[in-house]
Amino acid sequence: MSEAQHSFEFVLNVRTQYVGHVTFPCLPAAAGLYLLRLDEMFRLMGRALNSDERRQLAETLENHLRMGYARAGDANLRIDYEMHPDRSLKRNLAIRMTLSTPDLATQFKTWNSGDDDHPFGKHPDARVTAVVRALPVPTPVLEIGGGTGRNALPIARLGYPVDVVELTEEFSRAMTRRAEAERLPIRVRWGNALDESLELPVGHYGLMFASEVVSHFRFDGSLRRFLERGVRALRPGGLLLFNIFLPLPESEYVPDALARQISELSWSTLFSREDLELALRGLPLRWLSEETVCDYERQHLPPGAWPPTPWFEAWSRGISMFPRLDNPPVGFRWVLLERV
Repeated sequence: MSEAQHSFEFVLNVRTQYVGHVTFPCLPAAAGLYLLRLDEMFRLMGRALNSDERRQLAETLENHLRMGYARAGDANLRIDYEMHPDRSLKRNLAIRMTLSTPDLATQFKTWNSGDDDHPFGKHPDARVTAVVRALPVPTPVLEIGGGTGRNALPIARLGYPVDVVELTEEFSRAMTRRAEAERLPIRVRWGNALDESLELPVGHYGLMFASEVVSHFRFDGSLRRFLERGVRALRPGGLLLFNIFLPLPESEYVPDALARQISELSWSTLFSREDLELALRGLPLRWLSEETVCDYERQHLPPGAWPPTPWFEAWSRGISMFPRLDNPPVGFRWVLLERV
């Protein structure tokens, strides 16, 4: 290529304008990786960052990621960029960062079974059903996060009075309509069960359970508050049943900061065994059992009911966190405790 052609190519390159955006999940532990990607992207556009620009970008990026992650585990950071030449043919780069937090109810609509009436499957959890059937009728039951009534409605049909706390208003209304239509003994409360201002009967219930709820908790004491709620709500001898992502018992895997943050992003909040032990410490709760959710439900659901949704099996095995592993070192576990 001649010197003239080199000059022409330079002119064309510097006069090329780039306008676009990149959206990253707000994971502070991934800040270094994001910075490398941005640095390489701008370099390929012909605008290599100098050391001061890279340092400033790194600081701004880290601050925004921390702010976004503090808001929600699935918050996003959008980076808008515009690169254009000035009169001296110098490439100017403008960057703007914006945080966004997806709405939980909206996300549920996109992460469902394909059936708007049964976003989490049509059948009640087999483990929940087994525990309930072992209780005398009419033992009062409390469900945390009832969705549209997949568990609460069948339990009430068996004669058990059910109180439900549901975070999503749309689901609360749907369950209330169905309960009223069948005149079932179900009372639905719209709110956050971890909110101290939400009042529930003390020492009243023979069972409190939460299915696919703890997987949405954050590492902010939510697990401890959930267990404390169970202690207050349950009568002595009452049972607390929930499912939770944990490292497999045979695994020595210990999640690091990035693994924890990715698990929140994947709606698969991963607690370590030590996290669970600390959350239980000092509470009047006795450990009764632990089972693999995937195995238990596959074996005990009615014929044709497995999997409950197209995504459930892979998700419950931890594939959302470890999509490149055939056998992730974590899994969704049913945990059963007794109030002593």
